[in-house]
Amino acid sequence: MRRIVSVAFLGLVLAATAAAQAGKPVNSKCPVKTDIPSKADITSAYKGLVIGFCCGDCKSKFAGNPDVYAEKSPEIKAAMAKSGAGKAPAAGANLTGPCDCKKIIKGYYCEKDKRELSIDDVRNGLCKRCEMKPLQIEYCLKLVPKPFDAKKKVQDPPGEDKARIHYECETCMAKGDVEDAFKHKPDCKATSFAGLKKVCDKSGKYPHATKD
Repeated sequence: MRRIVSVAFLGLVLAATAAAQAGKPVNSKCPVKTDIPSKADITSAYKGLVIGFCCGDCKSKFAGNPDVYAEKSPEIKAAMAKSGAGKAPAAGANLTGPCDCKKIIKGYYCEKDKRELSIDDVRNGLCKRCEMKPLQIEYCLKLVPKPFDAKKKVQDPPGEDKARIHYECETCMAKGDVEDAFKHKPDCKATSFAGLKKVCDKSGKYPHATKD
């Protein structure tokens, strides 16, 4: 019994270690102030990679022109080359990313009823229940093929693996479920939706996919 508990405990430790490593920045030096070490708790996603910064100001500057700063960082360039991030996909290749979705699709959310709406819930651009115009939301969508059945002449259509997208401000770190109703923190200097990024609710990462 003691041996079984020990093995289980070891498994939990290894799992926790792997989870921690998954969010570890690929760079030890800040990509903006290149002579200052980056901090593991100040990070941002860039082309599927976790990038570390020395401070919030540098994180904001990077968000404004990420490709330029990434090009100046040997560590980020090496990590991109290793992972293949930023490369154009081959012809016919599926455009997938960290959240493993194929595309981003639009959806609806009724602010009055506080619920997500299906296509059948909307008529002439209005919610059938309250007859008000719903807010637009987005989903990550992955089509999951059904197992091939040789007995069937027509195979079953693929299933849908769908997850909501939420929005985060790179400057003040505010979060929101609906882009049109997004609110920055009072002291945030970001203008309108500048610096706003999309994050897959399922993976917690940027959804690299085509739009519907």
